[in-house]
Amino acid sequence: MKTCTINVYKNLFCLFNEDQKLVGELLNGFIKKSIKIGKEIYKIKNTGFFWSDLNIFDKNNQLALRSDASKNRLVHYSNYTEFYTYKGLSSKKVCLFDNDDNQVILIDRKENLFSTEYKIEIQKDFNNYLVILSFLYLYIRNSSGE
Repeated sequence: MKTCTINVYKNLFCLFNEDQKLVGELLNGFIKKSIKIGKEIYKIKNTGFFWSDLNIFDKNNQLALRSDASKNRLVHYSNYTEFYTYKGLSSKKVCLFDNDDNQVILIDRKENLFSTEYKIEIQKDFNNYLVILSFLYLYIRNSSGE
């Protein structure tokens, strides 16, 4: 597993890889929610019963990823469809598993008096930053009670 860093600036979450290079950003504003990876910007739309699911669209307004809260899974659409399931380990830890039940992501948070620190561990050969940032968004949204 490799450890990535998440720096938080108000409603902007920046994901840095092990070499401290910025790989993606998550804007979790009150109205506008989006994911930026390089120059690509993905729009996030909450859907479903009580807005429990999310759909993420690319610049061509094509569905790139969606969640299914009833089955605790993420579905990523690319050259082929990838399915991921997530499971909470505690009130602060959550894991994402691939189709073969391999753990690909572990997110943990530590709450301090004035801030919250996020720790994310990613399987060494997993580099799908859209899935990583979408899962982070889902975790933050669910843990903050949005």
